Amino acid sequence: KMNGENCLISFTRDITLRKNLENSRLATLRLLNICNQSANIEDLARDVTLFFKQLSGCEGVGLRLRDGPDFPFFKTEGFPEQFVRAETRLCAFSDNGRPELDAHGNPVHVCICGRILHGIFDPNLPYHTKQGSFWTNSTSALASALSPEEVPQRNRNRCVTEGYESVALIPLRNLQETFGLLQFNDHQKDRFTAEKIEFLEALADYVTVAISKLRSERALRAN
Repeated sequence: KMNGENCLISFTRDITLRKNLENSRLATLRLLNICNQSANIEDLARDVTLFFKQLSGCEGVGLRLRDGPDFPFFKTEGFPEQFVRAETRLCAFSDNGRPELDAHGNPVHVCICGRILHGIFDPNLPYHTKQGSFWTNSTSALASALSPEEVPQRNRNRCVTEGYESVALIPLRNLQETFGLLQFNDHQKDRFTAEKIEFLEALADYVTVAISKLRSERALRAN
């Protein structure tokens, strides 16, 4: 038989679970409304970035979108201006101003963001997910623990030097195309849980669908 204390713990857990499920449901409905009501990508980016900042509680949230060979920041909330200027471009450029290409003819993108955009990840590692996202609750601890093989060759390491401990990178992709990624940064440690990252990945799928739809509509109008 359960004593009174155990009953109270079980009841509290049940209430917490119900509350979390309801909050998740409401957040999903809110995002779906944003996606359905956005008339263009600019409106979608503005509202989605603010939505994710409020939902995650992170200091900085950025939305990167494909622009030619690069994936610059399209919209940010909470990042210092100098950080955005320094980090907006991911593509490596040669001295002649052209994008550097890898052995397969694809543009070279720097840092962990570049790896995530190219789908380079290992789901068996604790800082990757099966969906190809990256997350850590302590960039300083992770940086010291990584082997040389795990560190990107073109690693600016600015998130670490700027003191962002909690960082998450959620790709926006479908089976045919990578559209960009969502970036979450916070100076505090332990801002994420595996469950929270999984929920952000599910929400990111809705954003991917909305971006694809708006880009297709824009292309049709242009023709």
